[in-house]
Amino acid sequence: MHEDGQRGPGQPARIRASGMLLIGSASRNAGKTTLACALVGAIARSRPVAAIKVTIVRHEGHGCPRGEEGCGVCRSLDVPFRLSEEKGGPARTDTARLLAAGAKPVLWLCARPQTLASAVRDALGRLEPGTPVVCESNGLRQVVEPDLFVIVRRRGSTEVKPSAREQWPLADAIVESDSDRFLPAAVDFGFGAAGWTLRRQATGVVLAGGRSTRMRRDKALLPLAGRPLIAHAVDGLRSHTEEVLVSAGDAGKYAFLDLPVVVDREPDQGPMMAVASTLERARHDTVLYSPCDVPRLPAVLVARLFRAVRGGEIAVPRDPDGRFEPLLAVYRRSVLPELWRALAAGQRRLVHVYDRCDTRVVPLEPGEELRNVNTAADYAALLGEKR
Repeated sequence: MHEDGQRGPGQPARIRASGMLLIGSASRNAGKTTLACALVGAIARSRPVAAIKVTIVRHEGHGCPRGEEGCGVCRSLDVPFRLSEEKGGPARTDTARLLAAGAKPVLWLCARPQTLASAVRDALGRLEPGTPVVCESNGLRQVVEPDLFVIVRRRGSTEVKPSAREQWPLADAIVESDSDRFLPAAVDFGFGAAGWTLRRQATGVVLAGGRSTRMRRDKALLPLAGRPLIAHAVDGLRSHTEEVLVSAGDAGKYAFLDLPVVVDREPDQGPMMAVASTLERARHDTVLYSPCDVPRLPAVLVARLFRAVRGGEIAVPRDPDGRFEPLLAVYRRSVLPELWRALAAGQRRLVHVYDRCDTRVVPLEPGEELRNVNTAADYAALLGEKR
């Protein structure tokens, strides 16, 4: 097993930038501002959205970091950092485009690498809590942990500038651009209570085959905000995956969801059988699993799981006490042979196959522990939060 750390040895902790979608670019004129404007415009229809432009001053004295004549901004930075609100400008500037798309405010952050963390804290502190933010920068990823970080590159181009290459492993997606068209498309991004999400070419499976022993009634059908708990779990998966399946012991019980229900190949064999049976049925090679009693998926954790599994077969969270969360994890279809071998040997716990597969462990920070609705007390606490 490999541990997927969020930072390298000796590297300071990144600032958690809740509500931020960070857009980098593989090269100049790749289309990152066009994508930023499309996303701002989509969100601004329903709620206020902010934009942050970033200039990182890496060159002292004369000269422009882009190798051009320069605008004088870098040479004139005589304070630790400069943060200003942009009000307008010529029609084709990035500022004007973001303002026209609906961003308010548009902040311009100018800082040196050693003051970048302080500068971004100041910028985020000027925004109302919960405000979605679209930010353009490669280098900012060194100091922040956004909801999502994507890198835009021109379709067919192999050019990757050094600042993008450095952050490439941390990208949650590489967005291919062709004029004003993108893949993944702008409509695949969304913003909700859990933050920014990206619908990937993957399958999501909500696990609803448990017996709810501690709850003493079917927790998947418990009402929450006028809908069954499992419907909220399905909504969460739809934000992250193109296909959603339900794993359950009764194919007709969840017909109201209007989704394919996969019944275990053999009953009463536990979660490993549910994972194996749905991996066989899934349309995509990569499958995100979530229990039916997690009504709001932690978007940042989901992004980390998908990022980690790119280099392996399984990505699974582990809490600070060393316990795995095998039912909110990502599995690839290539693990199926090991799952069937384990089941044939009478093993039912998913952790039994972790040492036999290329497993990437995603450590949870203190306070990131997952909240399941297992007991009546858990359910009462959840209802209290929703009031």
